[in-house]
Amino acid sequence: KAVATRKALTVKMLVLLGLWAAMSGGILVFRIWYFEAPFPQPVEAKYAGLSPETMRNGVAYVMNSLFGDSQALTATAIIVIAAALVLVISELAAGEFNLYVILSLLYCAAYLAFAVLSGGDWMEGGRFLVFFIPVAMAFIPMALARLTGRVLPLALVTAIVAGLQTAAIVDFARYRSTGMPLWATPAGKDNLSGCSWFERRNRINLRDAPVISRLDGIVTQMTESGRSPVVILSGQMGAAAYHLAVKHRGKVRFQDRCGLTDRTFTSAGTTRNLPRGRMGLQLWYEPYFAKSVKLQKIDHLPRPDIIFDIGSVPDRLLADHGYTAVYRQAGRVVSTSAWFPGRDVIADEFIAVRTDLLTALGNPE
Repeated sequence: KAVATRKALTVKMLVLLGLWAAMSGGILVFRIWYFEAPFPQPVEAKYAGLSPETMRNGVAYVMNSLFGDSQALTATAIIVIAAALVLVISELAAGEFNLYVILSLLYCAAYLAFAVLSGGDWMEGGRFLVFFIPVAMAFIPMALARLTGRVLPLALVTAIVAGLQTAAIVDFARYRSTGMPLWATPAGKDNLSGCSWFERRNRINLRDAPVISRLDGIVTQMTESGRSPVVILSGQMGAAAYHLAVKHRGKVRFQDRCGLTDRTFTSAGTTRNLPRGRMGLQLWYEPYFAKSVKLQKIDHLPRPDIIFDIGSVPDRLLADHGYTAVYRQAGRVVSTSAWFPGRDVIADEFIAVRTDLLTALGNPE
């Protein structure tokens, strides 16, 4: 009977493996056919290859995500690691391995290896780790079942872990999230007419709202004067690019400075060998302007009509290369909730337009 059970389990695992291989192979073939690349564009823009520095960054990312700021999350991580060790030791002691446990442990180990070897990520919340967290949390009751068959310890530990997770969520919302609670309102309400309810809940989007409004006006003026497509350079291909693309479909062309959404700079001979990192291609504006002539003459990239981005670029640098800043904002985007202030969101952002186009636009400063 035991042999038959093992055979049936092996068949199930082989079927699951076959389904996984078929689906993964199908996705890979589709990517190569549709995108002409085996991996998504952010991989091309961010991955700098295996190196000691990449792995150090990856280890730091894992450690900061699990043991960084939240004591509740740190305690949960320690409990999960202890549970995983109990399972490993018990499996080795038993001599007859539970295939489900082994595959779960390997699954978690593989994702941890991915986080380390990729160099980690810049976003809050440890998004490279969320894929295996549900499986890792399941190690806790499995380990308790190996140690004791009593219900009371299991119920007690479950309550403790649930409490720690709740505390970690509250802590994240209070100090590390860019969102706002339902009852809070943004400190300023200007230029929010085009924002959805969901966008109004996040202060990153609120930072971009005035910029989107200004960009919309400038692009509208350009297209009405017969300029199409309007070429826009930025390292921010989020809300602003989305709203512009929806409203001015087919009339705007974006150049992603970081190379996360298009291949403008990751394929161009002048810039494709630049260093890569967590934010993508490392191409800020001073080196961009230094390479701009080659990008236009050798790589045949059109000169941007508009540049917008977070942070600040000196007026002199813009002017030296034929651009004029027509909008700048500074300060911080804050929530009215004192209990959930969230992560600090700096509002610094700018829009620059080709100086030779300002006359046709009526100088929209």
